[in-house]
Amino acid sequence: MLTGTQPASDAALITIQAQNLPANLALLADNLLLTDIVPSRTQLLDGAAPVQTLLSGTREPPPHSEDDYDWLSEVLEQLTDFVHRQDRTISECKQDSQRNVPALAEDDYQWAHALHAELAYTIDGEHPLASVMEWSFRLLEDYEEKFIPAFGKGWTEPAEDSPIDVPKIKTLHINAVASHAFFSLGFLLSEGGKAEKALAAYHEAIRLQSSSKVAQRNLANVYNNRANLWNRLKQPEKALADYDEALRLNPKFAEAYRNRGVTKAKLGKHEEAIAALNQAMRLKPERIGKRRENPSCKSD
Repeated sequence: MLTGTQPASDAALITIQAQNLPANLALLADNLLLTDIVPSRTQLLDGAAPVQTLLSGTREPPPHSEDDYDWLSEVLEQLTDFVHRQDRTISECKQDSQRNVPALAEDDYQWAHALHAELAYTIDGEHPLASVMEWSFRLLEDYEEKFIPAFGKGWTEPAEDSPIDVPKIKTLHINAVASHAFFSLGFLLSEGGKAEKALAAYHEAIRLQSSSKVAQRNLANVYNNRANLWNRLKQPEKALADYDEALRLNPKFAEAYRNRGVTKAKLGKHEEAIAALNQAMRLKPERIGKRRENPSCKSD
């Protein structure tokens, strides 16, 4: 499995010289990469720190082994099967719509406990998979509160098994945590070149959307990253639709404006590209300034 946080580049969000934007559009269309948002546990908190970014498709070979990505794919399949079974159960039983936590079945408890323990012993709190660990903790905690006392003593809570402080974000709805977990899986699988699996993870992240401010901001990140993946799959119109949705959810999303501008430039829509890139620069002009001050930094 993945055993550590891979260093993510603080990639420049804007790489064109602001004073001569039209003249650089050809270079933009040919050479610029798209900007992914790196999942982080801090994104689950109010007042989250500035996002960490990574230029999409820059890691060759992938940063982890094929076995790691096989493991991630298996985790994705288990979690997807779980949430879809929950959909059916809630629909068939017509349970209370205010129910907060999808319930683990007894058979689910073992794999969820094993997943949580594996993550808790091998990753830190800022690893992209921290939200998967948070989600599994919430599910296990709910199960144990409801059912473990009926079996008698002798069961060990997952939190006591963990050598690190397990992140608990009680105020955030379980669906928002689950959505971020799928977002994280999608990012890692995309990074490893597993486009089909990454798309499936991003689709689930969007399907599980929640209405809170934090959840909506994270959902904008999902749409941005999925749009980048559509671009890599040579489907720019789907990419543009996702960038538009990201900007609807977060109108101050400089990275999405930049990616939208890059896409428009690649399609030869220069005026729209200039407008999007100018808006990105207005939102985060300090990134250009920092690169100009460092002569060792080259334009992407």
